[in-house]
Amino acid sequence: MHDGYIFTLGICGVAADSHPAPALLDALMAALPPVKRAAFLGDVLPINDAGAVYDPLLEPIINDIADAETVLIVAPLRTDGPPARLIHILEQAARSDAVIQPRPRFAVLVGIASNSDAAPELLAPARDCCDQLGIAVASAQIISIAEAVDPTMQQALLDQVRHVYLQARARYPDALP
Repeated sequence: MHDGYIFTLGICGVAADSHPAPALLDALMAALPPVKRAAFLGDVLPINDAGAVYDPLLEPIINDIADAETVLIVAPLRTDGPPARLIHILEQAARSDAVIQPRPRFAVLVGIASNSDAAPELLAPARDCCDQLGIAVASAQIISIAEAVDPTMQQALLDQVRHVYLQARARYPDALP
């Protein structure tokens, strides 16, 4: 727990304002009480001068995953799944001893595809990483780009996120409000 509070981490698989994912994550995060933090990942997987992957957000996000009771992941889905940078960070987190902790933690996964008929297995990389981290996936949903900006769908997602937060609150009844 983050200083006695339930901590929510939001991770967005894209930072571009032209995609609805950042605005959707903002709306979901705004529905929850503090303490919370969001990471918006660009589409490019950073490489250092030696040609090796070097992501300056890797360590801070891994530390936040270790501290979080609730995790919200909102990401665009391509034909091969979530963006490579997001999967890289989640895979590195899954290998970190600091993140894998035997305590109740919950996740909401939202994949945004060109249409809502996208194959559910596109969320499998994110779901697998959560499983390896010991984070229970309470909700996983693929929505279309049009649904991501639809007020009715946004309300349904807000309700899911609030429900997941209440699950965390029930597991940590002594957490500060």
